[in-house]
Amino acid sequence: MNSTPMTGTDASDEAGPHVWDDMTVEVALAVMRSARAGHLVVRDGDDRRTGLVTRAQLAGFRASAAYTDRVRLRALLTTPPNPLSVFPLEVPCAASSPVSRSS
Repeated sequence: MNSTPMTGTDASDEAGPHVWDDMTVEVALAVMRSARAGHLVVRDGDDRRTGLVTRAQLAGFRASAAYTDRVRLRALLTTPPNPLSVFPLEVPCAASSPVSRSS
């Protein structure tokens, strides 16, 4: 048993569904939907916490060109590279894009 006390941030990060890092992105999104969770705590084969992924991160990655149905969560959490840092998670809205007007 770990005797190190958790901080408020640690405790909130540990709340929610825990999944293994060999789960695919598609299955992870399905788990989030069914659990009505905004994030998943990711654990390795030794049950150590390796990261946390959010629905927005997974959906953003799924919409990217790098996505295949075989991508595992561990691939998203490895450093380097982290595909989530390469592919933006937010798409800029048209109102914030530069507009060229013809006269």
